[in-house]
Amino acid sequence: MNLNTFRIDQIYQYLLIALAFLLPLTVVGGNLMMVSIVLLWLFSGDYKNKFSQIRSNKVLVASIIFFSLHVVGLLWTEDIKWGLHIVKKMIDFLIFLPILLTVTKKEYIKYYVSAFLLAMTISEITSYLIWFEVINPFKSASVLNPTPFMSHISYNPFLAFAIYLLLHEVFFNSSINSVVRSVYSFFAITMSINMFITGGRAGQVVFFVMIVLIFFQHYQKKTLALVVSTVVVSGIFFSAYQSSEIFQQRVDQTVNEALNPNLWSGSRSSIG
Repeated sequence: MNLNTFRIDQIYQYLLIALAFLLPLTVVGGNLMMVSIVLLWLFSGDYKNKFSQIRSNKVLVASIIFFSLHVVGLLWTEDIKWGLHIVKKMIDFLIFLPILLTVTKKEYIKYYVSAFLLAMTISEITSYLIWFEVINPFKSASVLNPTPFMSHISYNPFLAFAIYLLLHEVFFNSSINSVVRSVYSFFAITMSINMFITGGRAGQVVFFVMIVLIFFQHYQKKTLALVVSTVVVSGIFFSAYQSSEIFQQRVDQTVNEALNPNLWSGSRSSIG
């Protein structure tokens, strides 16, 4: 690796760390980092090696094929405007995901994760401050649904992923000391509570899936993992249902939508 390549790689890593931090806090900041990474990749040369990396990675090839299928689907769509809208939403599978996976480095993953968890901790603390009415709601937040930096539809999946990362460190990282493990455990608990004072159903589903995944990763005996995860998930679910008004409303709404689909056929219903 020559000096110029090394410098470019370092810039990539700084941008990726900044992206991990900004993505949960600001759409503009996250998009700016994404665009910066894409532009640097496009104008930094060494294209033969870059495209060789993409061709040799099955995930990246699948990502590009996935996008291409949406483009091909435009040939027989009845609503070309809606089709183009979907293609636009899928553009990350063609551009950003392939570029992202060619510039990330295994040795920097801990920095990406730390930046993301720091941002989610800031977001969580702000959410609690709004919920306890210590500060006034701002942007899209309200006391009843305190998600200031993004909508609850986006916030809760991010929160679920943060909880998974914290629990993964607690269960599987033997190198951390007891103080760090206690801090991670504390924030995993507070984030889990925060999950149910906000209204994102999709994120709550992801949260339960992540909890099950952690136990299946932790226990070698799958039967034991199934029993423990069932007990824990059931306990969390019923506790949240009894103590969180917004979660209870979301669950009841989901059940009503499932039992009475005709009531929702004329309107756009969202799992968010």
